[in-house]
Amino acid sequence: MMRRVLCKSPVLLFTVFTLVIIRMYTEQSKQQQNYLNLLNNHYHGQVVMTAFSQSPHSGSQPPKPLVTPQELMKHAFLQQQQQQQTGGVASKQQQQRQQKLPPIFQLFYSQRAAADKEKEEISTSRPSDAHPVAGLSCRAHGGPNEDDRNDLDAQRVVQDMVYWRDLPADAAWHSPHAPSPGEPKKYLTFEPDEGGFNNIRMAFETAVVLAVGTGRILVLPPEMNFYLLTNFRQKGGLTKSFGFNDFFDLHAIAKEHAQQALAKHANAATSTNDNSTISTKAPAALQIMTFQEFLEAEAMTGNLRNPQTGRPTFPPGNRTNWNGKIPPNFMYFRSPEHKGGKSNSDNTTSDNKYNNLSLWNWMRHSVSYSPHWSPGDCVAAIPRLPGPATVRELQQQIWRPLLQEDQVRRQKLPQRMQDNYNLVWRNRFHSYDDNPTPVDASAKDRLAEMLAQRKSLCIYNETMQNAQVLHLQGEQDAGHRLLVHFYAFVFFQDWQQDLWMKRFVRDHLRYHDDIQCAAARIVLAIRQQARNVNRKLALAAPIVNSLKTSKDDDDDDVSFHTMHIRRGDFQFKKVRDMSAESIYQENVKRWFTPGKVVYIATDEKNMTFFEPLRRHYHLLFFKDFQHLLTGVDSHYYGMIEQLVAAMGDVFVGVFFSTFTGYITRLRGYHSQKQKWPGYNKGELRNTFYYVPNALAPKRKAMIKYQAVEPAFWQREFPVAWRDLDRPPPPTPQAATTPSR
Repeated sequence: MMRRVLCKSPVLLFTVFTLVIIRMYTEQSKQQQNYLNLLNNHYHGQVVMTAFSQSPHSGSQPPKPLVTPQELMKHAFLQQQQQQQTGGVASKQQQQRQQKLPPIFQLFYSQRAAADKEKEEISTSRPSDAHPVAGLSCRAHGGPNEDDRNDLDAQRVVQDMVYWRDLPADAAWHSPHAPSPGEPKKYLTFEPDEGGFNNIRMAFETAVVLAVGTGRILVLPPEMNFYLLTNFRQKGGLTKSFGFNDFFDLHAIAKEHAQQALAKHANAATSTNDNSTISTKAPAALQIMTFQEFLEAEAMTGNLRNPQTGRPTFPPGNRTNWNGKIPPNFMYFRSPEHKGGKSNSDNTTSDNKYNNLSLWNWMRHSVSYSPHWSPGDCVAAIPRLPGPATVRELQQQIWRPLLQEDQVRRQKLPQRMQDNYNLVWRNRFHSYDDNPTPVDASAKDRLAEMLAQRKSLCIYNETMQNAQVLHLQGEQDAGHRLLVHFYAFVFFQDWQQDLWMKRFVRDHLRYHDDIQCAAARIVLAIRQQARNVNRKLALAAPIVNSLKTSKDDDDDDVSFHTMHIRRGDFQFKKVRDMSAESIYQENVKRWFTPGKVVYIATDEKNMTFFEPLRRHYHLLFFKDFQHLLTGVDSHYYGMIEQLVAAMGDVFVGVFFSTFTGYITRLRGYHSQKQKWPGYNKGELRNTFYYVPNALAPKRKAMIKYQAVEPAFWQREFPVAWRDLDRPPPPTPQAATTPSR
């Protein structure tokens, strides 16, 4: 019956035939996709690339594949099935069969075994309940889901977001200045910067580095309002108070370091060959405490004493919970009550307004040693060991020779110019242009590059080492504002401690995973649009972009450009008031590929401003992707945009902007991991600034190595990311003394 119907209806016959062909093709495609997903999901396609890249070839002829992709995929698929049946372990019989395979298959299995071993080592070396440092998983943070084998783009973007590393040995390090077990605890407290969030972040990094580098417990300030952050939260309604744990996983990092330190010293205790006892209570590198915990544990028990009188001192109004009670520092520091310099520590009325404006004065004058450090005048130097001997080392063996070298430079100048110190230090500064000092150089050589215009060394001396509480101020008018990058202010005499601290900031002081994954979702969406745009561009006119850092082929080019354009209340009017036409004509047309996708992070609300740029590029903005951020705290939006902008193949930012500055540092971290051109010198050859013609030399400030220079906050410098993973020298073998 069916045969008759088909014979009488050619159209129906053709339709059935077509459906059968489509089904066969679909089944075959699914099978091939399974093989492909297996390779890409577990081994990131490295084996396939190796299989095709190791065949020698010359001229314009393409390399002859050693094995077809279908054969390689089939072997991988069958091998997975066999391992599932044997519990994931290759039997002796299977290993013997692998040895009889052609060399390319042996290569595949050996690389896969190495990848499996690496994954196993990572999973067993990290405490299960600690902050995941080694990579990034977005499953529990709204995606992208890197476990979806059918979504290779999601896997790729999550991997690409990661610029940090997990170095277990780093987690077990602690400062030589840390108190020994049983000794009194020492603390570092600090005032958040009075500027916007990126200024606050810079000062926070410096405080963390000083706390960890000196072995002190970091006391987090009370939660307060941060300048320029909005007062609206998508969950929970209005808020005016923030803590640093809202942006960084500090408690999780401290917990991980405590676990690693405990494991290291426990292993050392069991492996020692003599009868010596190794304490399993060695301090972790990062120890933190909330301000309330600090006051309850030390102040209210009478353990905090006034350095001048030696008598116990108590917080204003005997208050311990200051969360939400303090006005933002940009208002606090300008209040008449604060300017009066009174701490009012004897006032017991806990709710009066005067107490809310007296906390920092109490900390400065009644509790702590508050160093009068100004980053523009001196370098904060941390001796390699505690005690007076290393302080003298810094003064006599490092600082004095530097002053003598500057004196020689001065004498080489014409007589009429010798009183101009600006010429002296500029001569020293320019000697490092495209000539970085090795990270393991002597302390004198490293300090010489870092010194810039400063004429003094602020040494962490015995007085500060013995102080129970060290308090860092954040007020511009007081002259002690820490508006400086930590690496441009804090100097470690020991080069290994210096690199450790820079790695600590890179690997741990990063935005938490909710922020990282929200940015990953936007990058994924941008890449999907960029792929379509780039295919059209390639079809219209193949373009070779010399600045491109990705290794995608032309058919899967997901690269895009990024920008930061600062308008609003930006105080540098020459840059702020530039028109979009001048931004294009004088700047970005030199570096951006016409027609390319350009993501712009900006505070400009009037979209017509960007029309001159829209005529040349496919523009995208944050508002185009807000639907991907349902439930994400709106206070994170600026941080999310920084992470997105850091992912551009070419980035153009704003000189003088600390928002742009952090983007360039993130790009520096990425450059070292991905080995971009010039990475060995810390160069960012794909990163630029848009400026008016009067400031033209600043456009390409990032493409060559340059030492730090004032004003230190106006940009980031390659010393922050260059060669941070330099291994320590091998431990010399102990000399054997002949017996007598």
